Amino acid sequence: MSLISMMDEYVKEYLLFRRFTNTVKAFEAEVKNDRDKRQNCNKIVDQLLAYLYSYDLKNLMDYWKYLDQQYLSHLEKKYMQSVRKLEISLLRLYLVNAVQNNKGDKVVEFFERNAQLLQKQSDWRDWTSLPYLKNPEENATFAVYFTKQWQETFIMSMFNFFNIVLQCKAPVPTLLRLIGTTKIQDLETGLQNVPAGADASPSDLQDDFYVISPKQEPSEQGLISKIKSMAPSIRKSVSDNSTTSTQE
Repeated sequence: MSLISMMDEYVKEYLLFRRFTNTVKAFEAEVKNDRDKRQNCNKIVDQLLAYLYSYDLKNLMDYWKYLDQQYLSHLEKKYMQSVRKLEISLLRLYLVNAVQNNKGDKVVEFFERNAQLLQKQSDWRDWTSLPYLKNPEENATFAVYFTKQWQETFIMSMFNFFNIVLQCKAPVPTLLRLIGTTKIQDLETGLQNVPAGADASPSDLQDDFYVISPKQEPSEQGLISKIKSMAPSIRKSVSDNSTTSTQE
């Protein structure tokens, strides 16, 4: 259970103790619709990819806009180029995924929906030809984006980036800080009992955002396994939801 999830449970327990039942209902509703995903970078990336793999362009762009307003726009100016790079790569992955799954209509929809915006951006000049190419994966301009390596590395970059952003967010509330301090002390006590030789080697698969604190850095096997398994699991979830909706 994450620190924020734990805090939510404590707040709910206190409200029930005080018999603030209406407040509990309102609180539960707010938590259920939490677009910040309890500030869990895994769930934020999962949500972005879920929209992407279900070809939900509107919600993908709306959710990115929300994250930008809530977090990204408050970063220092020196990080704005990285934010821009991440957004462009996310949208390019949307297009590549559509092409790879024979969703040409979704590619056309993307350019029609964003025509005026994209015309003003040099990053997209070559991409306007994508809908008209028979085998874009063989084109020198687009080939790299169709590789499994680029797609996995980008997802890792997005994961690492939001991990960093959430670490650099506004100061945490006093209650959350107090609980966090207690949890860290418990972890430090546990670490004293870790046997020698248990350290994980650093990952070979790195990117521009690989600056996670060593205390929070995932092991090599765990991180690579997560990235490789993330996309298929999200695709399956989206497919299952679509099947359920059709049956209904």
